[in-house]
Amino acid sequence: MNKKFIFFLLCYIFIAENSFADTKSFSFAVGEKFTFDITWMGISAATATLEVFQKTKYKGNDIYHIVSTVRSSKFISTFYPVDDKVETFIDVKGVYSYLLKVRQREGRYKSDKEIEFDQINNKAYYRKVGSKEEVFDVPPKIQDALSCYYYFRTLDNIEVGKSVFIDTFENKKTWQLEVLVLGKEKIRTPVGEFDTIKLKPLLKFKGVFINKGDVYLWVTDDYRRIPVQMKSKVIIGYFTATLISMEGATLIQGGL
Repeated sequence: MNKKFIFFLLCYIFIAENSFADTKSFSFAVGEKFTFDITWMGISAATATLEVFQKTKYKGNDIYHIVSTVRSSKFISTFYPVDDKVETFIDVKGVYSYLLKVRQREGRYKSDKEIEFDQINNKAYYRKVGSKEEVFDVPPKIQDALSCYYYFRTLDNIEVGKSVFIDTFENKKTWQLEVLVLGKEKIRTPVGEFDTIKLKPLLKFKGVFINKGDVYLWVTDDYRRIPVQMKSKVIIGYFTATLISMEGATLIQGGL
């Protein structure tokens, strides 16, 4: 099992376009929660969640508090326990990041960090436990590894055969990620059958997400852009994340 795979499973597969006009219609709401079963070679490896917790304030700005968690299965935990939590605090109107908090517990590896974004002065403040704060220049309305997916869900101009891009800050650097829009497919899950858009992120950096391996993501072909399935090739076999539970999303009727 790749050490970093599970943590980044639901972070870097969600890519958005770098056209940052403020959006007026939203495809998610407070109370929405997705749960995924992550398997490797037919073995249940972990359970992951994506949840929109609440609207609140951050330094005077209206924000959404969104949380992703990954916890290894009982079997995997016997030799490689995983208990990760990622939180993003994103602007309600512009859907860009103000703060990312990351807590990783993977085997013997432990890491706690946060990245605070000054969206006025275009700075990123990188803080990691045991290290000094570092400051980086970033583009306007920069995204973090989790917020970019929620911005992606507000887009309505995804076209098959074309790529979309986003500037995302991670690993002390701004990366321009590209995702290919490959086509449309029907995907069956325990939640139901979905018409989906198949995406392929082209990851240009090593050591963050399975070292440049092939990754495929299927999202619903509607305004919600719900992640239904993901497959990623590793050294031996594939990891697959499948949607097994969905709450709140079915209550959305054209916006908040």
